[in-house]
Amino acid sequence: MLDNLIDIEQALASASMPVIWLLIFVSIAFNYFGLACAGYWYFWVNPNSKAIRMHDRPIESKQIQNEIFWSTVSIALFATLVLAMIQAWRFGFFPNLYFNPMERGWSVFIGNLVVFLLVQDLLFYLTHRLLHTKHFQHFHRVHHSSVIPTPFAFYCFHPVEAIVH
Repeated sequence: MLDNLIDIEQALASASMPVIWLLIFVSIAFNYFGLACAGYWYFWVNPNSKAIRMHDRPIESKQIQNEIFWSTVSIALFATLVLAMIQAWRFGFFPNLYFNPMERGWSVFIGNLVVFLLVQDLLFYLTHRLLHTKHFQHFHRVHHSSVIPTPFAFYCFHPVEAIVH
């Protein structure tokens, strides 16, 4: 397992930007479509589902197309931002970033992961609150355009909102 982590570090250091962008885009899209399709099937298609829905109205196909379109735009922006961070790492902007937990020990690695997740969750909450203010609600309207929320609305963001998140 540790050899694989080191291989990832070496691959990131040597791969071309379009290849890295494509890999990032495909991995995010695979997770999004896999989870969204599974959730949609479970909550909306599966006749044996005992899931409680907020609405019993049928979903318009245009809504799902809209959610998938904006989500795909967001995924492309996410991939671009991650690629920019990888490039910054390549040029030494993140000197303390490491991929091998044995470098500093598992406790430091797990501690960093927990702190990262807590800070990221706090930042997501704060930006979401900011997007509900009158100055930014125009951008957040795309996310709330889904009349009946579906799993496909997960990344349904205006490009400005996608960048902020």
